[in-house]
Order: sequence, then structure tokens, then C-alpha cells
Amino acid sequence: GGRILSSRAGWFTFGPQMLTAGGFLTLTTNDLGFTVLSGDKLFLLGPGQSVIDGVKVEDRLRGKLPSAPTGAWLHPAAPTPGATNQVPLRDEIVINEIMYHYPPIYATNSTSNPMESDEQWIELYNRSASTVDLTGWRLEGAVDFTFPSNTVLAADAYVVVANHAATLRAKYPGIAVLGDWSGKLSHRGDRIQLRDAQDNPVNEVSYYDDSPWPAYADGGGSSLELRDPRADNSVPEAWAASLEGAKTSWRRYSYRARAINPVYSPNLFSFHEFRLGLLSEGEALLDNITVVEVPTNAPARQLLQNTDFTSGTNKWRLVGNHSHSRVEPNPDNPADAVLHLVATGPMSYLENQLETTLKVGGTLVPVVAGRDYDISFDARWLTGSPQLHTELYYNKVAATTILDRPDHLGTPGRRNSNFVTNAGPAYSRLQHTPVLARSNDAINVSVQATDPDGINSLTLHYAVNDGAWKSVPMSAQASGSASYSGMIPAQPSGAVIQFYVEGSDLAGGTSTYPAEGARSRALLKVEPPRLVSNKQTFRILMTPGDSRLLHSFVNLMSDDLLGCTVIHNEREVFYNAFIRLHGSMFSRTDASTTGFTVKFPADHLFRGSRGSVIVRRSGMVESFMKHIQNQAGGLPANYDDIVYLVSHRSDNVGPARLNLANYDDTYVDSQFENANDGTVFKLEGIRVYETTDDGTPEGHKLPQPVDFVWSYDITNLGDDPQQYRWSMLIQNQRARDDYSRIVAMGKAFSLSGTALQQAASTAIDLDEWARYFALQTLLGVADIYGVDNPHNIAFYARPDNGRVVVLQNDWGFAFALSTGASIYGKNNVFKILKLPGYRRLYQGHLLDLMNSVYKSAYLSRWAKHYSDVIGENYNNAPGYADARDAAVRNQLAPTIPFEITSNGGSNFTVNTPTVTLDGRGWINVHDIRRAGQTDPLQITWLDDQRWQITLPLEAGTNELQLFAFDYHGSPVGQDSIMVTTAASEFPQRDYLRIAELMYHPPTPGPAEIAAGFADGDDFEFIELWNTGPTNLSLVGAKFTVGVVFDFTASAVTNLAPAQRVLVVKNRAAFEFRYGTNLLVAGEYSGSLNNGGEFIRLVDAFGVAIQEFTYGDGGNWPIAADGGGSSLEALSVSGDYNDPANWQASVLTGGSPGQRGVVRPGFASVTYDGARVRLRFQAAVEQSYTVHWRDSLTAGQWNTLTPIPAGGSARIEEVLDDPPFGVPQRFYQLSTP
Repeated sequence: GGRILSSRAGWFTFGPQMLTAGGFLTLTTNDLGFTVLSGDKLFLLGPGQSVIDGVKVEDRLRGKLPSAPTGAWLHPAAPTPGATNQVPLRDEIVINEIMYHYPPIYATNSTSNPMESDEQWIELYNRSASTVDLTGWRLEGAVDFTFPSNTVLAADAYVVVANHAATLRAKYPGIAVLGDWSGKLSHRGDRIQLRDAQDNPVNEVSYYDDSPWPAYADGGGSSLELRDPRADNSVPEAWAASLEGAKTSWRRYSYRARAINPVYSPNLFSFHEFRLGLLSEGEALLDNITVVEVPTNAPARQLLQNTDFTSGTNKWRLVGNHSHSRVEPNPDNPADAVLHLVATGPMSYLENQLETTLKVGGTLVPVVAGRDYDISFDARWLTGSPQLHTELYYNKVAATTILDRPDHLGTPGRRNSNFVTNAGPAYSRLQHTPVLARSNDAINVSVQATDPDGINSLTLHYAVNDGAWKSVPMSAQASGSASYSGMIPAQPSGAVIQFYVEGSDLAGGTSTYPAEGARSRALLKVEPPRLVSNKQTFRILMTPGDSRLLHSFVNLMSDDLLGCTVIHNEREVFYNAFIRLHGSMFSRTDASTTGFTVKFPADHLFRGSRGSVIVRRSGMVESFMKHIQNQAGGLPANYDDIVYLVSHRSDNVGPARLNLANYDDTYVDSQFENANDGTVFKLEGIRVYETTDDGTPEGHKLPQPVDFVWSYDITNLGDDPQQYRWSMLIQNQRARDDYSRIVAMGKAFSLSGTALQQAASTAIDLDEWARYFALQTLLGVADIYGVDNPHNIAFYARPDNGRVVVLQNDWGFAFALSTGASIYGKNNVFKILKLPGYRRLYQGHLLDLMNSVYKSAYLSRWAKHYSDVIGENYNNAPGYADARDAAVRNQLAPTIPFEITSNGGSNFTVNTPTVTLDGRGWINVHDIRRAGQTDPLQITWLDDQRWQITLPLEAGTNELQLFAFDYHGSPVGQDSIMVTTAASEFPQRDYLRIAELMYHPPTPGPAEIAAGFADGDDFEFIELWNTGPTNLSLVGAKFTVGVVFDFTASAVTNLAPAQRVLVVKNRAAFEFRYGTNLLVAGEYSGSLNNGGEFIRLVDAFGVAIQEFTYGDGGNWPIAADGGGSSLEALSVSGDYNDPANWQASVLTGGSPGQRGVVRPGFASVTYDGARVRLRFQAAVEQSYTVHWRDSLTAGQWNTLTPIPAGGSARIEEVLDDPPFGVPQRFYQLSTP
């Protein structure tokens, strides 16, 4: 009753028969009754017609190994019908080293972007005793490369495959380098597979960018090195970050700076200190640190104690995520003590840093504004971030120094720096059962272990409640099996058990799993499951000692990550996760409200996508707030899930909100286009510690009591980005460390009047800010910027237009303001929202929200839902909303009609090709459109009521009918007027056309990279063409959207008939590639989006000459998307939004400055059952002939019709009526 079903040919039904275990059944075409062709899909169905297996047929021999019947299809050397498949698998060559994220060249000024390097390579190693011929072998997956003929790799030899082979050869002469490959290694993790000439797998690695994989290989200055070439390189423990410290040397760094009083200077409470730290994870050696005060009329004096660390860390406080720093011997001189600086995370000004008190002879020395200070230190970079920040607290003197780092990173073509002869067994699939043990349960721990030398023994080590370690042997679960298990005896209820596996192979190699052994955190707890309805469980396990350290008062604000185990839904176990506290010093001191940031292993993400989450039991109302925000629309999305938290402390158990949208790179990539270079900042304000654990200025500071600089605001703190660092905490892109947009925003916010109005429009996304603060105001959120405490808000600096977007952060105090509170809060943001024009924008968003999501009828349902799910009462929300709605409406501007007021609303005449209309509209007007058009017009609001719109005119009388629409696209008014113009010529509009776009240039070659043009985007260009019969003035013409460029003061302001002009991204790069003989008007600002975008070119009157959106998918020419070609317009009178009006340039690199070669080809061929309709794009002054034939193997081409040359590009259509009964007909388009 079983069947083999073909997707195209039919099916075969099995008769009554049995297939013995390990037996084979061979079926021929005669047996099946149909022929199987390449591309067919075959399905094996059981007697009940359920699908057992399926395969897509290929046109070559394939087979599976008996040991992996559900594995991949392989390619046997010969057919073996009715017998075991024979697949010769090669294992001599191993992927031995990977450089997937070369670190940037850091800018010395943190307002400038670092230079990103795209250096990537993969090293292969021949671990066999024989030479291997690699001809026809391939790398595939993340990258694709086929090894050329006669490529051989000797025994114990290396070959490196690179994205830019010539560049790497020049950098590392003497090593074997092949390339270039196509594709790119992801910075977040990717798959690399090596396949032999028979297309069988040889070696495969799926790497990740963070623990348990070596994190410093992710832009931290290291490559990813295989420790033992014979080991299983599919597991992270087989790899290590290359050791780069030996390539560096000591250097003395010094700078002199004049101390200042910051704009916002806290009460220092006798904390006169020097502080230092790294801005991200990293390590460095430091010695001979000095701070010398240089008064004008007194001798200089050195203010630090124990500058050379001869007294260990005495007088230095190593706190938070810098607490793992230590004093050790200088590797160049063991008699000399140096500080080994270790940062497990970024420095911050409260807790995560190194600090020491400024003292001379036992006397505290304050930093004096206006006085010079020399700060010097010896340093040697080891790994990770080279960004060393030093300052005299608080920000009186501050600088970030980029430590020297070698340029030749990794060990391409050489033995790896982490090489070991025997790494010991490799492990996977560690698990314990039952997941939640009871006090009478013995616990089974199992793991899979393999080793090329064979397994000798495995031991399970365990410790209960931080007690002494015990061990039990592990045994194979079956003879020859790679699965081993051991039993932990039953333990008392509440016991926390830490465990790890230790193994040895038959050659004496040993290893542990998790790799850190006793320092790892594979944990279980003897505790029954929680029976919780309608909620997921989120269980956190920690050792008792780690739990005490995490919550100790002096460690409360530490960002250092401690190990833990997480169990989700009482089933999925995440060993060796990490945890730190989350929230302010107020929420962290209350066990019931303490929040946690939990980081998951990079190869075992939470829900398969999240590297970290935040779980909090405080401010649960924020989940409700995020729901409202998401429904409101127009704001970056953010959401929480609700879980039942069972933390490592018995006093922190219950419903909690799970924040799944941290403001990291993953979040911004999901919310914004081209977000890779954008940076998120969190407004911290300024908090000030007041006391220490020993009552002296040199003690460890305590997190409470704490003071605030309540007057803090977003304002001009000067040009130095260091002055913004601690009040605006950077959340991602730490290597870029770009505060330029935050500095610009602060300077804009410090202005007033017209200057503020102009600066704010370019510094921030005003429409988004207005909507955000409108929603914040309606929801009555407190403890937030704009209301009282200047914090709890975040920002995203867009890389495309430079404007800053506001992000919701911690709305845990909602419905907290009086319902009658003013709609205008405090701080500089409301100074902006009170400006004419911006005030109407803000009030318009208030009105729109009250008319949509902020209605008691809508809120009632969700208030009840979140009350029921969370267990808190939000049922007052609808009543609050009604009262707040009434109070807010009373504060809005009075209603006025939408109307055109030009010439008193009467018809009038002009002598220009455009007209500027004046009018009035209420706050509900969001868009204005012309009759019959869907795109909004560009509006200039002169104040809260008056608007202006400039419209193009046709010769003669124009009826201008305008419609006003609200924020949801509903009409709210209309008016019309007749305008007559005496103008009859519009030369820029009529004759200036975009002819070519190079939006995704081909990859730079070695010479271009050597010349400093490593970024392919530098070769972008746009070509424009004068299609008219006379000279054309370009003055006033400009690109305003997509890129920005004004021809008025450019190098080219006039075009002769048929002449072409170029605007380019980078003129030096363009001329290096294309020469200096082309007509270039200048460089535009911005960049053409590789994924497609909207382009607008306007004339001197601001009227659109051309506006269109190009793309990179669908029917758009694929070769123009990085394949070497440009986009060339086929017809300047055609629809620029239509992919059929564009072609990929025939010439690689495009055809700047000249007419492109039009490739003949049919755009479409359709048949309606009687007539064939052929359409193609005809080029200017080009003739064509259409031919036909009914067979490609017999007969000749017959002429259907000749097409004479025309004076313009156009779409030609040719019709053919083939005789009835002709089964097929072929067509050919040719040119002379």
C-alpha cells in the first residue's frame, strides 16, 4: 500500500512485501512504470499515505551513507544498486583559521568615524602526510570559491583564500594566497564548507561571534584559530582568539589639557580622582601612570600614588567590569610590576572602571578649573578595544587615547599561536534529566564525546551549594557509542548543583566541558516545577556565592557578567549563560523589583534570535504602555512578553516583563533601513555618589545615598565629545564611538527663536519627536526627561540623514501626572515644541492620538487584559484617559477652516512657471495633496495656522484644487483657485534628465584599495543629460532627496545640447577609476542606497524635474546591484519607476560621460491564443530586425519585420499571427 509519488510523472504502489533491517530494494524505470527526470520531486509514502521521505532528483549520481540515512545526499564514486553506498570522504584538509572581522582603524578624534577594513580570509591546512590536489575543490556557504587547476597543498602546509588575494599577498609575502572569493563572512556568525571535486563535504565550520566562541575574533584584533588541527572544529572549544600581545611593544602616551568646570558639574563630595578604563571589552598593560598639576605661578607636582604598581593595586580601586584587572610581572622584564588592565565590558562613570585619589603628602588635591594638567602613562595593547579613556573626575579633564595595535593580525600561512598537539576530547549535547529534579531524584548527566585518538575515560564532577567537589565516572551508553552518562545522587530540596565533565583520550590529552571546568556555570536546582497558568516560566540558577556577589551592596551597580543557567518553560536549558543586575540603584536594592540582563550563548540564542533579554518585576505597567505605543504607530516599535520569573533568590519570584527589544544592533537593524552605522544613546543624566564603605574618600563608593544634577538638560556642552559621554551613554557601535550627532543636537537645543527653529529641523526628526512627547504627555508618564528627572529616554542617530530619533525607555511610572497637567513639560525639548509651526505639529499629534488609540473604549479592553495577565490593577486607565482627554482638548488651538488665502482666495495671474500659494489650516492638517494625486505636497508652515505651497504651472490657466488630510489619511478640508501664468518655457524641467545611476559600484580592485579607496561606495555617480536643442543653465537645479547636491555654485553650471555631466560620491575615487577627462560638477552628500531608494531632482523653482524610486529586486536589472554594471535609462521620456525602462550597462563600470550601449532584447512576449505580441526598447538612431523560425534545429531565420531607426528612444511593439496548429515559434531581435 505504500507509494513512490512523482511530482510530474505518476506513482508506483508497493505490493505485499517486507524489507529486512539493513536491506535494500532497487526499483528500475520498468518497475516504476514511469521515467524520472532531473528536477522531479519524489516522495515515499507509507501505507497510510503519510510522507516518510522526499528528494528532488538531480542529473548526477547521489547516495547516502548507511550511518546517516537522514543526512545529506553525497556523491558516490560508482553506482552500487542493492549494496552499501561507497562514498570516498576526504578529511586531509581542515579549515584552520578564519579572519571574519578585521578591526577598524580607530579615529583619534571620537567625533570622526573609524576606517573599516574589509580584510577577510580563510586558512586551510593539510594535516595529512601526503600532498593533496585541490583542483576543482570549492569553498561554499558564506563565500564561494573554486580552486583553480593544478592547485596542490603539500603535507603540513597552508593555503589562504581571501576576498582580496592580491592585497593579502602584498601584506604577507611568502605565503600561499588564493582568491578572490565572492560573498562575505558575516560579522555575527556564518557557515563555511569545504567540498572536494566530487562535491562531497570535506570540512565544515559554523562560527559565532561571542561566547562560547572566542569573542575577540569579532573585531577585537584577533583571528579565529583552530587549536588542534586534528580536533573536531565544529565545536567552539576547539577554537581560540589569536594571541596578538607579543606583536606589540610599550609606548609612552602623554597629553596636556586645561581643566574646566563642565556645564553641569556635580557636587564631588571630596572625590578628587583620576579614572581610567576601556570603552569596550579588552585588555592592556599599563605602568608609570602620572598626573602632573602645572600651576602658572607654582612648581609642578605629581598627584598620583603607587604610579608604578610596586605596591600591587594599593591605592587603586578596581571596580565593576574592570575588577578582574591585576598586577603581574612585565613580560619584557619580570622584575618590573605592571597593571594588567582587564575590561569585561565598557567603562562607565559610576562603577565600572579603575580609580585612584589625587593626593600629595596625605592631602587631597582638588582639580582646579583653568589649570593645566599633564597626564602620562606607559601602555601596551593586548586584545580587544584599544580605546583607553582617562579623566579627572568629573569630566574636568577627559580624553580617549587609541593604543597602538599591530596591523598584521592572526597567523595566516603559519602555525597558529594557540597551537596544541592534543586538545583532548570534544563534547556536545550536554544535558541533565530530569530538568527539574525532586529531592528523591538521582540526576542523570549525559554528553557526547569524540576524539581522533579515541576516548579513554570521562568523569562527572559536581559540587552542591558551593561545597567540595565530588566526582563519579561516566560510562558509554552503548558499546561504541559517543554518548556517555553519569549519575549525581539525590540531593536535598533547594540544593544548587554545579557540574562539569572532564575527559581524557587514549593519547593522554585532557579537556573539560563546559571548557572553563570548575569556573563554568552548568547548574541545576532540586526544586519541583512551577505550575503557572497562561505564563511562560523563566528560571535563573546561580551558585550561592555568585548570588551573594551579584547583590552585594558595594557591587550593586557593577556591569560585570556572572555565570548562570537559565531554564525556559521548565524544558529548554541554557548552560553557561551570563547575568548582571539591571535598573537604577533604587530598584536594585529591593529584591522584589530587581531586574536582570541575561546574556545567552551565541550558538544557543533565546527563542533562536535573541542574544540577551532584560527581565524585570518592577514597572510592569510598561508592557501596557508599549502596547499602546505600538498601536499608535509612527514610532519605533518595542514590546515586552510576560513571564513567570523564578530567580535565584526566593524573594524575587512572580510575574515579570521580558524585554525582547534591547536597543542593540539587532534592534536597530529591524527598525531602520541601512541602520548598520547608526548609534543608540541612552540619556543617563548625572548621578553622584556621596559616601564610601569606610567613610573616607579612598573607600569603595556606595550606591546609596545618591544625588542627581536635577538641572541637567540636552544643551551645548561644548565641542569636546568627552563632555557628553557619561550623560549620554552609548549603547552600540562602541568602536565607532561617534558623538557627532549628539553634539549637534545639544548645540541646536541651546539656541532660541529662528536659530533654534532652523537647527532643530536638521538635528532631530521633529515629526517623530512630536508624536513621542504627545504620547508621553497623554499617558502621564513621570520620572522621565521632559517632566521631572532628566533621564529614561534613548536616542538613535540615523546614519542616512543625520537626524536623531527618540526612543521610548522605561515608562514605568504611567498615569502618574495630574489629568489637568499642562501639555507642555519642562526641558529644552518643549522649548522646541512651543515654536511656531512645531507647536501645531505637536498639538496635531495630541489630537490624532486622542482620536485613535487614546480612547477609553479602546483602553478598557487592554487594561483588563494586562491586569489579568500581570496581576496588577490598571482598570483606572480608561477613566484617567477620559479626564486627560478633556483637559488636553481645552489646551489645543481653536479650530479654523482649511482654505487658500492667496489674493484673498480669488483667482489671479503670474508670469512665472510656479506659484506659491498661501493658506490656513488647523492642527488636524497633516498632508495636503493636489486633486488626482496621492503623494503629499511639500508644505512650509509659517506658524501654527499659515502654510505655503509652491506648485508648478502649465502655460495658460491652471485649476489648483487642494485637499487636506489628517494623520490617518482621512480628508479634513478642500479648496481651489485658478492661477494663470504668462510663462511658456521651462527648460530645466523639459530637457534635463538623469541618464545613469551607479548606485552599487563593483568592488574596488587592489590598486584602488592601495590608493586608499577601499569602500566601493566611493565610486558612486549620477549622470545627467541635456536632451534639448539649446544650451541649458543648471543654476538652481539640485538633488534634494536620495543625495543632496546644488548645481548653483558647482564646477558645471551650463550644458551644451546632448552634453552629459556627472555628480559623484568621491571625486578622487571616481577619477582614479574613470580618468580625469569627464565633466564632473562636484561631489554630492549622502549615498545611494544599495537596496534602492527615492530620488528627487528639482529645478530652480523647487519644482520636481524627476522623482522616482529605483530598486534592486524583482524585475530591476540584477547586474547593477554590485555585479559591475550601472543602471542606464533606456528612454528619458519613459517611466523611471518602471524597471523595464532601465538596463544594466553592457560595459563593466557603466558608461559615465557617454551614451550607453543598448543590449537588444525583448522586454515581453505574450500570446493570446491567436496573436503573438513582442515588445522591446529601441535605442536612439538604432534600427532593428525581428526574425522568426519554428525550429531551432531545422530551417532558417525568417524576417518578420524591419524596424527603422528613430530619433528618440521608445518602446516598439511587433505583432505576429502564426498559423493555427504551430506548437512553438522562436523569435530573434537583431541590430546591424
